[in-house]
Amino acid sequence: MKLMWLNKELWIVCAFPTLQRLGIHCGICKQFLGKTVLRWLYLRLVQPRGDRKVIFHVFKMQPSLLSPRAPFLALALLLPYAAVHAEQSQIFNFIESKPLKEVWLNPGMYSYHFQRDKNLNDSNRGFGIEYRFSTVASATAGRFYNSDRHYSNYAGVYYQPVALGPVRLGVVAGGFNGYPKMRDGGWFLAAIPVASVEYKSFGLNIAIVPTYKDRLYGAISLQPKIKVFE
Repeated sequence: MKLMWLNKELWIVCAFPTLQRLGIHCGICKQFLGKTVLRWLYLRLVQPRGDRKVIFHVFKMQPSLLSPRAPFLALALLLPYAAVHAEQSQIFNFIESKPLKEVWLNPGMYSYHFQRDKNLNDSNRGFGIEYRFSTVASATAGRFYNSDRHYSNYAGVYYQPVALGPVRLGVVAGGFNGYPKMRDGGWFLAAIPVASVEYKSFGLNIAIVPTYKDRLYGAISLQPKIKVFE
């Protein structure tokens, strides 16, 4: 997989071993993100490699999304394809629970809100800490500037027992506050689907936040993080 910046446009090039997997993963990406995020460029390159052919498919991000945050969006787009390159017989695998002692720090998150007409705050800067005490679980707490332009605090637990290639899948559950339309800014409980990918001292948490009436606004939230202790 490659990211290329050409003529002020972000291009994504992915290699897939079979047409079957190409169809499955492209379908997931298109259905999940829709035409507002990804525009297809119908260019397919076939390159011989040993006794098989490698299929390349090229994507182009829409110009409206090209910003300093575009690399984060691109990384989120590429995560579903990670399993294609994993040398495993199964797509999904259960992670064996083993003790760990890792400390991760994050600077808040960037949220791409689904309701683009509400002038919500996408840049949710703040500070957070994550203590990974197991290969499948970690505790987290922090503070950030939320979608309603108020400060929120949070504390909870990640539980991610399933792996899709190098990506951990699961939920984060805990308490949040600071949203004026939700319990008048008080604390409430929530559980949110989340995926995490980590490489050495760097990582990214990707949460899919659902819309709840007119109180909480749905978004794809990207939280970069760095490991400071293990």
